[in-house]
Amino acid sequence: MSRLAVLVAVLALQVAATAAGAGTTAYVTIRHQDAGCHTWSLDGGPFRAALAVSLKAGATITFTNDDVMALRLVEVSGPRLVLPPPMGRSTFHSPGGGTVVVRFPRSGTYRLRAVDAGDDEVATTGAENVLSFVVRVH
Repeated sequence: MSRLAVLVAVLALQVAATAAGAGTTAYVTIRHQDAGCHTWSLDGGPFRAALAVSLKAGATITFTNDDVMALRLVEVSGPRLVLPPPMGRSTFHSPGGGTVVVRFPRSGTYRLRAVDAGDDEVATTGAENVLSFVVRVH
């Protein structure tokens, strides 16, 4: 195979990988912490109470609950979504209490929250964070 053919093949693979991954999938991890109780992280970034992301129509977000309590996603506003049942809680013996995938089928701005679906019985300091997430789909 000539150098030119190899270069063209490599460039084609890079373009395909970029097109497939650009704005089509995101990953969110929810965790428990002493101050504020809950936070979440987008694609391995810093943990915060409020997040935002832009995605293409038809994209998905995978939510993993590593919190010590069960949580459920609630849609506050936006085009109607089909939301999964609550995510189970994480325990010392079984981290990663639940993973759910949410598909965003239409353009629009979706506003989500993660709310307690049970009692964690773990003391925290300060007010409990309200987990809010804005998903802009184009």
